Amino acid sequence: MSTNRTDEQNQFPSDDISIPDISNEMEAASHQAEEEAQGDSSHSTLRPALSRLTDVIGNLNDTQVEAVKLCYYARCGLDPTTLEIGKESLKHTADERNKRMSHELSMRREMRFGAAAYARNGKVKADLRRSRAEVESLQTRVQTLTDDCKYLAEQHVRVKGDFDLIMSITEKADAELLKSILEVVYESLGYQFGRNQD
Repeated sequence: MSTNRTDEQNQFPSDDISIPDISNEMEAASHQAEEEAQGDSSHSTLRPALSRLTDVIGNLNDTQVEAVKLCYYARCGLDPTTLEIGKESLKHTADERNKRMSHELSMRREMRFGAAAYARNGKVKADLRRSRAEVESLQTRVQTLTDDCKYLAEQHVRVKGDFDLIMSITEKADAELLKSILEVVYESLGYQFGRNQD
């Protein structure tokens, strides 16, 4: 298996880093995955690569870390923009809810301070009911967005700061999963695994 790193893929905004070539380890991992499929659960072949990769992660700049995260999200099937969009939607929804509630409170004040005509007007009462229903609907949407944001936050693996967490997870992973994790990180830094060099 060979690695191919193009010039375009190697253009980072700040200083580049030295990334160890783990082609041999990746090749060995493929063979080992086949062995594990036959009952061998050992996957020590990837440990040296993971150890060196830990050092690499520690030296990444913010832009490179972001690239790793985006690639990681893509591999996990997550939309990296969803969290930010969710936050904006949540803020917008909360603003709308506040407007509706302010409107309802204003109408209640008018009724309380002698606007009997409005109180007798069926349209106003209907508006109040609709407003209340809209507020409840917005509150439900806020809760849904809050839950979605919470879920995405839980899935938000910070590759640089929380790499130890990833390492602890890999302790129970098989060789194929470890190989996939390595591919995610290295591909995000410009390597393409499984492609022959032209």
